[in-house]
Amino acid sequence: MKVFKTCLLIARRCLGILLAFCGIFISISVFSSKMQGNTMEKIFQGEAVPYTIINRDQDSAVVQGLRTYLSTQAEEIEMEDDLLTLQDALFYAEVDYIIIIPQGFSDDFQQKKLEIVSRPGAMQTYLMDQLLENYFMHVRLQLQITAEPEEAVANALESLNQKIEVEKQQFGNQQEMSEGYQVYFRMVGYALIVLVFQFISSVQLVFGRREIRMRHDSAPISKRRMLCEIGAYGVLVSLAISLLLMGIGYGMNAAYFNAAGWQKIGLVYLNEITFMLVAIALSVLCSQFTSNQTVQSVISNFMALSLSFLGGLFVPMELLSESLQNIGRLMPTYWYVYTFEQINELGHYTASSLQPVWQGMLLQMAYAVAFFCVTLAVVKYKRME
Repeated sequence: MKVFKTCLLIARRCLGILLAFCGIFISISVFSSKMQGNTMEKIFQGEAVPYTIINRDQDSAVVQGLRTYLSTQAEEIEMEDDLLTLQDALFYAEVDYIIIIPQGFSDDFQQKKLEIVSRPGAMQTYLMDQLLENYFMHVRLQLQITAEPEEAVANALESLNQKIEVEKQQFGNQQEMSEGYQVYFRMVGYALIVLVFQFISSVQLVFGRREIRMRHDSAPISKRRMLCEIGAYGVLVSLAISLLLMGIGYGMNAAYFNAAGWQKIGLVYLNEITFMLVAIALSVLCSQFTSNQTVQSVISNFMALSLSFLGGLFVPMELLSESLQNIGRLMPTYWYVYTFEQINELGHYTASSLQPVWQGMLLQMAYAVAFFCVTLAVVKYKRME
């Protein structure tokens, strides 16, 4: 086991990098978890859209009712009826929606239309359009019951201001996932690439030197045994890194994992182990193209950042453009995230529900095998050369 011990001695030089990276990674993960919180419960919330009403008509009951209703749903900002002032306010986002009530609107509001000025395609525009449509629809319905506009507006406002209490219940042992949990295990993919690359390529740099190779050719240790001991070192160190990252993740999300059960814990860790094989194969491949420590660090950071951005580790795939999504599906990191999401969606562990999970893991292993085959081809070419 002389080669294995030599690999461990070389790895001791990287212990400082490992501890520093783990400290930074844990700090970022804890900070992200605290900042994100459980944002799943906060997605569907109303937003106070800043708007202004320019009334060029009489202050009728219909107009007063419109002001009253919108004041409970959005934020009114009073402005002068000046074209330049309104344009500047819209350009500098002081208001998002301008309602201009033309002359004679109150007398025939069922036929005349309001003049609306807003930013085209903005989400706030759709919200305010919906609020106006709801208000006038209720007023028209009330006018069919009573002929008095004041009474119709009052009944419409009473109907619009009604609220329904919603009670949310949860069945089974499923527990809601926090955003911090998802952020952490997405970033685990990036951490695996960087750390595994650092520990494996540092050994490859030493054993890949020409004078070291020539000395090993005359050594009594066979090449097969030497490669097996180097491979055992790579697998052992990678398993230690993955166990460390999984332990940190369990410590940060113990409540969720305890409620989810050992099956989900096992699948999450199995997915991490599968991606670990991809990181090992990629590290061995990339280390064949450099014999310099500085170039090694550049390649490590470039590969990790590229795969993380395009594969959905840092940015969710749905936020990327369609062309980047098509490119991202070709990355092994995409299938790591895909498998992780499929595991989180599991409610029952049946053969049909587990099929997407096994499919994602098999695709990751296919990437690992492909990288390994390319590595063998590169090694053979270098030997022949």
